[in-house]
Amino acid sequence: PKRPQTFVHLIRGHYTSIESRILKTSHREYQVVAATESIVQIETYHAPGWSASLNMQPVAIRVDGETGLQLITVPPGTHRLQLEYRLSWPWERRKHDELAALF
Repeated sequence: PKRPQTFVHLIRGHYTSIESRILKTSHREYQVVAATESIVQIETYHAPGWSASLNMQPVAIRVDGETGLQLITVPPGTHRLQLEYRLSWPWERRKHDELAALF
């Protein structure tokens, strides 16, 4: 059987499972069960506007210096990892100005 795409991989530590719950362009959600402190790599290039939370608490997103992909440290246990993309203010303003110029 074909394995579902998760867009997240363990790069350090030990985990029991990583399960994709929601995979949308601007919102991703995973259940991560980690046996030890682990670092997961999200297959998304980091850009302003991305934020992450673990069990509904904000967590830092680090950026892999070689690939530009997102890295998140996960402590041992079962966790709900969410990533959300929202346009930052300068981008929203530019988008608004471009739309206004059409009218």
